[in-house]
Amino acid sequence: MGRTPIGPPIQVQFSEEAHLALCAAAEPFGQRRRSAVVRVAIGRLLSRQAGLAAIVRSRKRNHVSRPAFSKVMAMHLGEGLTARLDTLARRVGVARGELIRIAVDRFFVEMAELRLAGAPFDLETAVNAEIFNGEASRDRLIRRRQRLEAARREAN
Repeated sequence: MGRTPIGPPIQVQFSEEAHLALCAAAEPFGQRRRSAVVRVAIGRLLSRQAGLAAIVRSRKRNHVSRPAFSKVMAMHLGEGLTARLDTLARRVGVARGELIRIAVDRFFVEMAELRLAGAPFDLETAVNAEIFNGEASRDRLIRRRQRLEAARREAN
């Protein structure tokens, strides 16, 4: 149960570590929310492209030593987001899947840096905005979110 699929599913391979980090980041939001976390990471990459070409070059040089991509994750991206990703991937000379992996890796590094600086990124708000972006089940998801928040407040 989640956002109504917004485009054809795509398969992206991740390392075991990246997959575990995605699962841990998505866990508070319920099952099957990894795609929402990935879409948040992609959105941040698309809005902050500084240094991306250098990251791509570095990853190409270190291609042999990087971990194996043992986990495959299916996700839905909207046509607009897919088109923007494809355009950026062509511009920097990398495959869309690699660009998504870069977005996820960069996102987790940025989250850690913000946490260390004492200004944590509000992942909850960003993921919920991404989840509620789908119109088909928006009201149901908002009611569910309100119930979970109320239960969390009562528990504390």
